Amino acid sequence: MQINLHIIKRFYLVCVSALFLWFTLDMTGFRLGDFLLVTSAFSDEPIDVVWWGIFLVTFILFITREKIGRWCLFVFLAIWGCVIQYPMYFSTHDGIESYNAFFRDTYHLFPPSDTILVKDFYHTVLDILIGLSLIPAVVYVAASLVQIKKERRK
Repeated sequence: MQINLHIIKRFYLVCVSALFLWFTLDMTGFRLGDFLLVTSAFSDEPIDVVWWGIFLVTFILFITREKIGRWCLFVFLAIWGCVIQYPMYFSTHDGIESYNAFFRDTYHLFPPSDTILVKDFYHTVLDILIGLSLIPAVVYVAASLVQIKKERRK
């Protein structure tokens, strides 16, 4: 079976681009009247500004220096999803209360809960986009390694 890395890479770029654009809303904040999607990280969560900068650098590296960039972006996405975002779903009661208090004014599809973490709409979409970016990231890195291994055998 021939793996077409160009198609995988294009899909990966589309997913990561969508994630980057969505995460950029965290930098600017987004409000329409009473509808608050996300507040600006510059005022509420300055660490997100640093994280956005790291994301920008790894994304540019992937586009311009693919051999090293694929690893940088993959590691960045894996840490963001698997170490930072997704473990929040296993928060303690205090963690859930803290999350609910911090994001009480943002839009929620489902009401917050005291027993399980129900993220606001912005963070729910962010988690989905991280997952959608991680899947082609894993496939692309694995397929790249297979192709490199085949080329070395020649």
